[in-house]
Amino acid sequence: MVFLLSAVTILAAVGFVTAAEKYIMPPAAEICAAEAKERANTIINSSAEQVLADNGIRLADIINVSQSTDGTAIISTDTAAVNMICTKLSQSITQKMLETENIKVEIPLGAASGIGVLANTGPDIAFEIRQAGGTDVDYDTQFSSAGINQTNYKIWLTVNMTVSLVNPLYNRQISMTRKIMLADVIIKGEVPSGFMTLPQS
Repeated sequence: MVFLLSAVTILAAVGFVTAAEKYIMPPAAEICAAEAKERANTIINSSAEQVLADNGIRLADIINVSQSTDGTAIISTDTAAVNMICTKLSQSITQKMLETENIKVEIPLGAASGIGVLANTGPDIAFEIRQAGGTDVDYDTQFSSAGINQTNYKIWLTVNMTVSLVNPLYNRQISMTRKIMLADVIIKGEVPSGFMTLPQS
């Protein structure tokens, strides 16, 4: 009798864990993912502000604009300075993420059921936020026309990272890509005395 009761208890426990992994944890993780992304974005913003402030980075340190003898704007980017920003930003984000590993996001069990009236009922399901791997930071540039003899030059940082939601019964990884504008300037060249509009066919 004791053996039978133990067997039933074990089977019930296994059935509950299996059902939780399949039906409860995935929607719970989906709901918690939004908050995890928000917290990660807050860390990215904070790290970017800190890196630029601590290193006294100015626009003039990144972009140099000069003119040729014919009035054409010559634009150069200090790639060493931008690469330094990328490296320090990656290090700062990684460090701040390590400091948040004990932070948890929680939702009521009823919220994972998808039934509105149960949304705020039941015990909380908790996930720890952890960084999975390092943070990759790179930069891109773009030139575009901004009017007669004017050029819009942009430099932005691209942050790629993976965040894990960790629970004893279920883990989920969230890949994130975030773009941060580093420079957005309008560069004026020599304005021509006139211009010609081509006839449309």
